[in-house]
Amino acid sequence: MNSLSGWHALDGNGLVTIASNGPDNSGPAFKTIARSHATNGPGQEIDISCLECGTTYRVTAKIFLEDGTGSPFACQRGSNWNTPYYCPIFSIGVDQPWGYTRWNFFNQNTDPIVAGWNEFESEFTVSSRIVNPHLAHAYFRGPAKDIVIYFNEVNVTLTSDPPENELVVPARDLSVNCTNYCCEMVRNGDSEV
Repeated sequence: MNSLSGWHALDGNGLVTIASNGPDNSGPAFKTIARSHATNGPGQEIDISCLECGTTYRVTAKIFLEDGTGSPFACQRGSNWNTPYYCPIFSIGVDQPWGYTRWNFFNQNTDPIVAGWNEFESEFTVSSRIVNPHLAHAYFRGPAKDIVIYFNEVNVTLTSDPPENELVVPARDLSVNCTNYCCEMVRNGDSEV
């Protein structure tokens, strides 16, 4: 690991660096420091136009939190937003015509949280609200501003394809007399799908 690979602090101040020998002497890790508030965290700009509406993706990562004294820190599930023990979440943010909008995805991993490396796992399904505009930000955020976020092994993988959009034509109800223009068009073979 010798490149930030597009990682930078989003939604406020902060700095993403590479710690050559991460916490617990665990080897290189990305490190986010000097975060200005809980919504600030490490992320990347993404071209969301390549995501197809209806597809489901899984985000996984390893995350290590460190408090202001440099000690390993364990967040607590169920803590309220913007409180000292709030855990990291994964967010997708987009600039919409009416303002910046975020979709938040919480850690679905049920392993006990420790003061050390923790697994993060969440799934999201791309909806039509996410695919516009084409530029978005994907990032981790949530812990209090003075918490240092180390992260590694971030992956986004496709877990399911979008459902097939099959045209379902109901059976004709013989008791209905077709008299309007659309019925005439279909009867005459002029309709298009």
